[in-house]
Amino acid sequence: MRLKRNAKEIRRRCYLQSLEEGKIRTTTEAWSETRRGQAKPKAAAGQDNKKTEKNKEENREAAVEKDVDELRKAIDAGDKDKIVDILAKHCDEKSKLQQLKDKYKEKHDQDLLEAVKPVLEEEQLQDAVESLLMESASYDAKILYNAMKGLGTDEDVLMEILCSRNNAELAKLKRHTQHVMYGRSLEKDIKRDTSGHFEDLLVEISKGKRDESSKVDKSLAKKDAEALMQAGYLGTDEDKFIQVFTQRSFTHLKVVFQEYKKVCNQEMDECIEEEMSQDLEKGFLTLVKYTRDPSKFYAAKTAEIFTRWRYRHSCPRYSHQYNG
Repeated sequence: MRLKRNAKEIRRRCYLQSLEEGKIRTTTEAWSETRRGQAKPKAAAGQDNKKTEKNKEENREAAVEKDVDELRKAIDAGDKDKIVDILAKHCDEKSKLQQLKDKYKEKHDQDLLEAVKPVLEEEQLQDAVESLLMESASYDAKILYNAMKGLGTDEDVLMEILCSRNNAELAKLKRHTQHVMYGRSLEKDIKRDTSGHFEDLLVEISKGKRDESSKVDKSLAKKDAEALMQAGYLGTDEDKFIQVFTQRSFTHLKVVFQEYKKVCNQEMDECIEEEMSQDLEKGFLTLVKYTRDPSKFYAAKTAEIFTRWRYRHSCPRYSHQYNG
């Protein structure tokens, strides 16, 4: 009971604070405003919305302009930390990074990646920045090639790249891998370096046959959730999981996860942790994380790389252990 009272008190305080800040109005205030003839007509409200959007866009452009100027200063001063800070601000959306790159090129007539790489020096940090600034298909092809060349395979990299690309990006990646950069078939490389159901999962993803419609058929989502429940009921039918996770749209999968929780009273990632193991488990969990929030997925991966670099940069012992 105390917890409920506390929660109610928190909601009450938030409401009062919002009133004070003018974020919301009481029903009486809204009614009085209308009575006084002060309520804005819909047309005026629409004009205000357009004005607000225009102001937001102008503010974004001004912020990018400022970051470009700060980047130039950091590059000239050899300030790695400042460069990382600025790039990390834009890493949650590709469009933000593209805007930054375009503005830098426009102002300084130089590719941003070529400008920052000599300053960064360390290979790992250069790789992290390449992942943000390099043309997507070229970078993906390079990373996947490195993940599968020689002895051993970096399965985490395979999943991070493949699960977060749309059909067009996967098709472009395969063309780059085979015809532009390495003369190799991505599917053949996957089959050579992986095995079992994990191989099946990666091959199906790489085919790029996912439905990309934004519409969701709720009845189909419910059927998919029930099918996944049955697939994990007696043993585990990995093929059913692979079919649903590689063919349905990410928008659809979000609803499937919600329906699955209703049916099983369990989150999808909890189900995967119980039903799968090793690389296959990691693969499906990566898909779940990306499906739930792509921007958060990208930002977390980039932040992880930058954080690891910062720690190595500030701790000589760690740097010595991992750099020989």
